[in-house]
Amino acid sequence: MKYYLDVLSDGSEYTHGTVSLTIARPSSLPESCNPNCNEDQSLNASQGTIQARYIISGISGLTARLAADQAFKLSPVRALFCPSSSDVAALTGIPSLLLALSSYSLTGTLHIVGPPGMESYSSQVVDLILGRKLYPKVSTCEIPQNGDNNDSNHCWWKVYEDEYIFVHGRLHENGKGDNMNDNDNSCGRNYECSKHKDYSMMGGEGIANKTDDAKQTHCKTKQKETYSSSESAVFIVTIKEQNYSFAVFPPTTDAYNSNHLLNPIPEEIVNKEENSSSSSSSSSSSSSSSSSS
Repeated sequence: MKYYLDVLSDGSEYTHGTVSLTIARPSSLPESCNPNCNEDQSLNASQGTIQARYIISGISGLTARLAADQAFKLSPVRALFCPSSSDVAALTGIPSLLLALSSYSLTGTLHIVGPPGMESYSSQVVDLILGRKLYPKVSTCEIPQNGDNNDSNHCWWKVYEDEYIFVHGRLHENGKGDNMNDNDNSCGRNYECSKHKDYSMMGGEGIANKTDDAKQTHCKTKQKETYSSSESAVFIVTIKEQNYSFAVFPPTTDAYNSNHLLNPIPEEIVNKEENSSSSSSSSSSSSSSSSSS
């Protein structure tokens, strides 16, 4: 597999930046697509055949125009990760994305992940754009809040997973959290967010199917009933095949001075990297032994 970070919008056109992770299977297709190939599944030879796309930084306005100008296919998009539910600039491209996917989607589903408030926004947009249409199936996952109102140590939650990647998310209250203890494990690190709302329309009415509440696997914390519009989301994306992880910070965040937003690293990522290192060491030792023999 090949992995790319594609920039659909860098903000130069007075729009919010839009970056996607693209996963493609290497292909031997010629530079130009032959007449019998599927336009939505075939790309130029430099990328191969797209298997999945994930928009990881919110989605800007003018999405349809920008995608058309750049021959950027929206049909492979599986998930959208939004840093804020109150920053309009990071959400204005959702209607365009839904319209594109309603014509054709490789998976027939779209997952939208973001801070509290995302569920309410998604339900209204889906109802407005898709109406009675049952396609694509849209589900929303809100990153839960933990602790008291003055507690800046928000825990990591697994908010998405498929055969290619898994993603952890946590909340960050803008302007706070600088005094977070990097070694503070009091809240645990192995959470799984399963609070997904399905907004497939049933009988023409926007009814959200009942789903399980967010599950906490290692400790019990008080979940707030209200949310702050100043909260934004931080994500860690892990590519399964490569055992490679990278962080996605909210806009205007100084990434060089934001280690406190990541620590402690989710336990699942740490264990995966340790297992990968152990496997590599074992393979090297076996190769050395074989050579000596």
